Amino acid sequence: MATKSKTVQTEHEQQLVHFNLLHFDPVNPRRDPMEDEVQIRSVLCADEGVLKLAEHMAEHGQNPLDRLAVIDHPNLPGHYVVPEGNRRLCAMQLLRDPDRAPTIAARKLFEKLRSAGRPVADPIGVVWFRDRELARVWMSVKHEGEQGGIGTVKWDAKMKTRHNREGVTSGTRPKNPNLQAESLLEYAVAARLITSTERDLIALTTITRYLPNVRSALALLNRDDCTTNANQSEFNAALQRFLRDALPSDDPKTVSAVHSRSQAGERTSYGENLRQKGYSPTERSHEPYDPAKTPRAPPAKKQPTGRSASHPDHRNRLIMSGFVVSLRDPVL
Repeated sequence: MATKSKTVQTEHEQQLVHFNLLHFDPVNPRRDPMEDEVQIRSVLCADEGVLKLAEHMAEHGQNPLDRLAVIDHPNLPGHYVVPEGNRRLCAMQLLRDPDRAPTIAARKLFEKLRSAGRPVADPIGVVWFRDRELARVWMSVKHEGEQGGIGTVKWDAKMKTRHNREGVTSGTRPKNPNLQAESLLEYAVAARLITSTERDLIALTTITRYLPNVRSALALLNRDDCTTNANQSEFNAALQRFLRDALPSDDPKTVSAVHSRSQAGERTSYGENLRQKGYSPTERSHEPYDPAKTPRAPPAKKQPTGRSASHPDHRNRLIMSGFVVSLRDPVL
């Protein structure tokens, strides 16, 4: 049961509620109305990615930035309906009791997650709303887009990549595929191969799409950053050519050499063209290095030796000091 009593004046408040008092909302925007909780659980498992969510919860627990929203159950005193968070409720139910999973295969998977992952706490923290309409206000803020600044502002590919580069976000989620493309673009701006304005015109996802076909031609040694074994000036020239080819043309009727609607064959041909036209680095004998982190220093200039401090009589000579030339020409 809830640990705090509710007052008529309260619109919403945080509470702790036991799992056996929580029920799926039969009315959900993601599906047609369903009354049977077993059927709802089956649909959630089959169509709404509950297993992946459970994998994340088994590793990290419930998202502290996102609590279940509950309202009083209309027919069961002391029980609650969950209008917001049905997927999370389903995942936590099955992590606590895998036998409730709809199939034998799903039961085995949830049993494995329960054994290896974090235990699901009971009671669980929720936000209780006095009525459904009060909950709907915040559900709209969460699910209906930016709404001119009211709702959550979504991250574009560039923002997601920056976030993922700053630190670990989740071992259960695939690594952001745009990491290397963003590294190349940032290095290109820092090395003045392109301007920051040009960088903003280049589609991050387009660069990512081409990299499997041009990575070798650019002399890149991995899929994460700018690490190469090429001469830096040659590497810079190849990267600059690639990124300039990705700039949109001033003529809307002209398609750039590197563009978002390319087919696999076009991308392969482009990578070969970099080699054939001499843009691909030829000197690849350096120890692997990331020019964005450890740029290769230019060869050190030979320092002048300065004048010798030894006595002139003790220096090596080509002409001995006793050598005399007799000149009879008065001009000389």
